[in-house]
Amino acid sequence: MRRRGTVKIAAGILAGATALYLFTVLAFKPVRPPFLFLQPAREETDRFWERMENRSLLLGSRRRAIAEYLAEIGGAAVQGFSRLNASTDSVYDIQSYTWPTTFRKTRSWLVRTRQSNQSVSWFTGASPEQRTTTFLFSAAINSIGEAELLVVGEPILIFNTNPEERPKTWEENGFVLRFFPLARFIHESGIFCLTVPGEKITAGQPLLIEVRSVSGINNHSFFALHDQRDTRELVLGPGGPE
Repeated sequence: MRRRGTVKIAAGILAGATALYLFTVLAFKPVRPPFLFLQPAREETDRFWERMENRSLLLGSRRRAIAEYLAEIGGAAVQGFSRLNASTDSVYDIQSYTWPTTFRKTRSWLVRTRQSNQSVSWFTGASPEQRTTTFLFSAAINSIGEAELLVVGEPILIFNTNPEERPKTWEENGFVLRFFPLARFIHESGIFCLTVPGEKITAGQPLLIEVRSVSGINNHSFFALHDQRDTRELVLGPGGPE
């Protein structure tokens, strides 16, 4: 009993001393108080989140699978999103570990396939020369529905947005669209590879790509374009082969 009483007294003294320390520090410097070890902890926390923001969700096996696919297709590999052209829906600025290809907060533009006249269009990076070119961009799909892909205003193909029942590849008139899923929550986020025939490419110029709504069972059926401007670099590395 005596030992238990001693422990209670010691705990009370420690709590009182801690409260006095906190009160004194806050009284003298209420804004950014110099608590013991607070600054080093804050700096380490900042470094941690900086590492997380730059960390890729692309597993090595997935990166190799995409790189092998690009080598098989042949031609150039170019960044598939450089800037937005137009969007009919709201911008979604969501922090998610399953939405973009990295942990950082990423804007996205949705095309709800059930709603008519929904679309998003954007410019790719510039093609190095006139030859078969594959454009890599980050996006997500969700629920039963269909969307139409257009290149420079020309309808190319219709693809399925249902993660449960979709092919890996859609092909039409020499164009090939391949989706590599990276993360699955409710939606399925990943990387699209759009291969365009050489005769549709102008050296040194970007392409205008558009996705339009076709059909869907509800508003959870969508295509979501991510504002990810280094997808090619994430897959092939800085200065990777073109």
